[in-house]
Amino acid sequence: MKANRLAEFMDHVYNRDISALTLISDAEYHRGLEMMEYRIKKDPEALVVNDFADIVFVASKR
Repeated sequence: MKANRLAEFMDHVYNRDISALTLISDAEYHRGLEMMEYRIKKDPEALVVNDFADIVFVASKR
């Protein structure tokens, strides 16, 4: 796990590039976006813990 500045994620959030953001309603998305923008405005150096796992499957046809 790594702590990153919240502001570093905003491009992904604005573009909804994070797949989990496509699973929530528009209302939930906008509510969360407002909360993130408020937190950054209050503390531009605010941190968020990034806990990300990537898994790659490789298959071969027999």
